[in-house]
Amino acid sequence: MNTSQTWWDDGMMMLNGKKHVANLLEDRKVKSLTPFTAAVAGGELYGPHSYMPGLSGNGTWISLVQRTIDEVYDYWNTECGGGIVWSTDSLHPIPYKSGITQLEFISLATRAYLLTKNETLLEISEKLLNWMVDSKVVDLSTGTVNDGVNTENCTVRKDQWSYSYGCLVGGLIHLHQATGNSSYLSYAGNVATTGIAKFAPNGVAEELCEPIFLRHLAYLYPVTPDKALKSRISSVIRSSAEAALATCDESWNCAGDWVGPSSQWYPAFRATHLVASALVALKIITG
Repeated sequence: MNTSQTWWDDGMMMLNGKKHVANLLEDRKVKSLTPFTAAVAGGELYGPHSYMPGLSGNGTWISLVQRTIDEVYDYWNTECGGGIVWSTDSLHPIPYKSGITQLEFISLATRAYLLTKNETLLEISEKLLNWMVDSKVVDLSTGTVNDGVNTENCTVRKDQWSYSYGCLVGGLIHLHQATGNSSYLSYAGNVATTGIAKFAPNGVAEELCEPIFLRHLAYLYPVTPDKALKSRISSVIRSSAEAALATCDESWNCAGDWVGPSSQWYPAFRATHLVASALVALKIITG
């Protein structure tokens, strides 16, 4: 891949006291998450081999997803036992493997497997998850999700973010759908429980690094057999949606901070997106 031809912004990271600037695979997927998720959803709705509107030839829903998977998986290597690299910039490489890069790939590849039954997609999804466990980025028994691995010394960076927890919950749900292995649902429950304790300790989602966490809690709600967890998910989503709406003024300008008194109202897309996502999560669990 020629990274100079990509259209995503460059990223920046401080690691071991050094500033790194590079093309980042997690940014590549986060900033383009909507079209790629839409491509998978389009395949689920219309059939994976149906054509996207106005396209023919290689313009099927699944072809876009498969090309993305192939391109990203090219950046798997054996440093620190495996995993996909974070930086694709050969001139300014970052010695890091970000957890979210792996987690987004797992969800994308597993959903593609569910559409195509291509066993390779399921194999590499489970391979990535196993690497995350072996490298201690993820602890499925405690439900802990760390940020990633510094490949200079294979140490784990222990920052934690709500979107990583949400992505892992979603990926585990998809793996359960793909394999029928109930352990995946049990692990998803562990991750959700730990995530709620960390990011919604008082019942309202506090750390809103993207709305992914609430959305995937909503996806877990109808499939978990754990009634106590189902009740906690319902409570957090309902309380968060109510708190989110309380930040909006009469023109529907909303704040992104849902805990405590809101300090500002502003017509910002991100805050509106967060509030809308809370309402979508509420709709999912209430029907």
